[in-house]
Amino acid sequence: MTRLGHSRADALALASILENILRENQMKKLIAKLHIAIMNLKSEEGQDLVEYALLIALIAFACTSGMGHLATSINSMFNSIAGKLTIA
Repeated sequence: MTRLGHSRADALALASILENILRENQMKKLIAKLHIAIMNLKSEEGQDLVEYALLIALIAFACTSGMGHLATSINSMFNSIAGKLTIA
């Protein structure tokens, strides 16, 4: 018996119970962290970013394809002006 009147087996059993409680708490914390991580994966905040990126890519494509026609029109206008200036 120890000083408190408990046997060594009781002390070992109590230590084992405390270890199990600590492991259980650690497991609960781990499960909570995994749950938070999974919820962050389900988040739709990143979806807005993808939509904006696609919209910007579409606008950039439209601008690039329209620039060829615009450049040709501006070039022909300057050539027309240059032709009238040399004649005058």
